[in-house]
Amino acid sequence: MSPNSQNSAPKRLRWKVVLPLLAAGLAIAIFAPRDKARALAQATRQELRAQGFKLDLDEFNLAASATARSNGQNPILTGRQVRGGPPYRDFDLMRPVTKTSALVLWNEDKLWSDSAEDSWPTVQNELDLQQISLDAACRDLSEVPFRFDPSSGPMGVRFLVSALATRVVLDLHNSNRKRAFTNLFALARVVSSWQPEPLETAWMLKFRCVTSAERAMWQALQTDTWIDSELLALQREWARPEFFSILPETAALARATLLDLCARTRQAPPARGPSFRQIASELFTSPDRAWADLTSGMRQSSYRAHGSYEDEVAIMLCFRERELDLRRAIKAATWAEMSALPGVTNPAPFRGDSNSMVAVAVNNRPFNFASQRGASLPSRAAEAETRRRLTLCALALKRYRLAHNQYPAMLAQLVPEFLQEEPLDFMDGRPLRYRLVDENTFQLYSVGLNGLDDQGQMTADLSLVPRGGFGVPDELDLAWPRPASPAEVEVVRTETERRRHRFDDVQSPVARPVRSPGARIVTSANSLLSTNTPAVPPAPSRRSNSQ
Repeated sequence: MSPNSQNSAPKRLRWKVVLPLLAAGLAIAIFAPRDKARALAQATRQELRAQGFKLDLDEFNLAASATARSNGQNPILTGRQVRGGPPYRDFDLMRPVTKTSALVLWNEDKLWSDSAEDSWPTVQNELDLQQISLDAACRDLSEVPFRFDPSSGPMGVRFLVSALATRVVLDLHNSNRKRAFTNLFALARVVSSWQPEPLETAWMLKFRCVTSAERAMWQALQTDTWIDSELLALQREWARPEFFSILPETAALARATLLDLCARTRQAPPARGPSFRQIASELFTSPDRAWADLTSGMRQSSYRAHGSYEDEVAIMLCFRERELDLRRAIKAATWAEMSALPGVTNPAPFRGDSNSMVAVAVNNRPFNFASQRGASLPSRAAEAETRRRLTLCALALKRYRLAHNQYPAMLAQLVPEFLQEEPLDFMDGRPLRYRLVDENTFQLYSVGLNGLDDQGQMTADLSLVPRGGFGVPDELDLAWPRPASPAEVEVVRTETERRRHRFDDVQSPVARPVRSPGARIVTSANSLLSTNTPAVPPAPSRRSNSQ
């Protein structure tokens, strides 16, 4: 036997041992993590089920009766039809004139703005086009029950509420009190009777509708033309809603939805990767991208076999804590108690695969990102509850004045004839702040989310009040402000006209941009604090903006 053949025999024997070991190691590397991750996910499921947590979508009753769907269908369609109209986006129902007062829109003979001397004709025309549909929507919302189909999208509800609120102001401007009440009652029905599915986005929308309805009510209560039966009907609707008990269920449904997403990700066919030609061309232009494309299939396979089960475990644990946090939170009597509990303002972070679509879905849920003023779902619920109490109190004050021809000196005088108990501020548990400005005007407010009494100031800096329908930034107190006096309004009106004329002088007719006729009614009110323009004596108004 030659020396070469003698040396090759041990080599062949060595490879016969090494290759099976390599294959076994590769199999362990591929399949062992899958089995371990899957076993951990199954064990976590069993643990949560034993604790009574919902994990599957079929455990939630999201169906609505045929009658409820029918009563909610036409209003949604109407809302989708009116979307995009300028009056609905740009009509600011609570525009600060000073830090503690707001503009009574319907009392203005001309709806003046930066872009138009009078926008009333535009508002009238826009709403006249939808009059039949909006009238039918008001009738449907007066029926019991109604349910909005979530598949129709939230914008239908949002623009329907905006259109109805705008109609309240227009009807008051036209002295059409009867139809103004119809719109106010429809808005109150959205607040009281619309019970959305336990979806975070649906409830965030509901809380936004509460704000629009409250501000429309503020505009309406600046006139003395109402009768007690109308105010009582509105008061009964505003006494009904409850905003907190559903919150834990939103976390439960979010958990089940994301677990379903993980399961569907494993069941879906693998995505088609880039072609060899594409990868070859990327080797010269972007080697990193070429490597990512080349290994994308391996990453997908690894996520299906391992990462998706890790995400399931992270989802179940994260949303279990979230649900428990919300169960504790809804037992609190005030926002001061609620916000001090763990997880209410800073929810537990998601600790799964940070690059997965599941992580993106979790991190984009409303309670995990900072919306306007950094509000979360529980804080939005607290704001909505506070606005509900302010509205109830204001309706009771108006009824008191109808009965006694004056406002009470203190809120305790409303009990028991107009309220069952003295209205408390949900934010700190103390009575709502109330003071008489004069015999025809009062100021009512809550201390707001920060818990500090800022004397009813709606905003810290009027120069930051934006145009375009996005509300007031840095809101201090949640206020039911006093109506701005004619002198205060005239200062802002004069500054607005001066700014509009200056803009017209600079822009040529050809270059002048087209601006929405429904633009903001009052502009940056820092002029009220800093302008040197003398106030023009106000012309007598054809309406009274007394409360």
